Amino acid sequence: MKVLSWNYRGNYNATTVRALKAEIKGISPDVIFLCETKASASRMEEVLNSIKFADMCVVEAKGITGCICVMWKVGFMIHQVEYNKNLIAVKVFDALCSWLLVGFYGPPYPAKKQKGNTFTWARGRWGSSAIKRRLDRAIASISWRLAFPKAVVAHLGAINSDHAPILLDTKPEESFTHRPFRFEATWIRDNGCNSVVEKA
Repeated sequence: MKVLSWNYRGNYNATTVRALKAEIKGISPDVIFLCETKASASRMEEVLNSIKFADMCVVEAKGITGCICVMWKVGFMIHQVEYNKNLIAVKVFDALCSWLLVGFYGPPYPAKKQKGNTFTWARGRWGSSAIKRRLDRAIASISWRLAFPKAVVAHLGAINSDHAPILLDTKPEESFTHRPFRFEATWIRDNGCNSVVEKA
């Protein structure tokens, strides 16, 4: 199962909807978690139909802020468990096991955040010259990781948003990638090197 998570930054913009469709076409996710869509439930219903997904759970925007939504394709058994303005929890009934998927969106205003340190990663010198980032992530319980040991999380390229989508894949395809040729200087010391090169 592939789960796409994206801080969508408002879906009244037609280019943002096209960007979502492009992501769906490229990676073919089964479940999508969108946050900060700034949309009503009826607008999210339009998006659901335009991307040809089967069902959704949505907490609509208050005025022009907020809105989180989980959408899924036909053939997936997913039930809503809990929701509020910051999270949607759904139960996924997978062939292997049932598990909870929680999409979370924290408040965008610093005064409303109680999250400890501002940054989760730093590199370089101390002080203002250090490179600092707050990295997005996916987390899982130990039992979930045991059930899906090959699961991977990837950060995708940001399209029409200053936030990069995150992709969780519980069953990544094992594909062989060709490694580029690298010349090792120590090969020259081997007496058989010349004959190998000549035969090639």
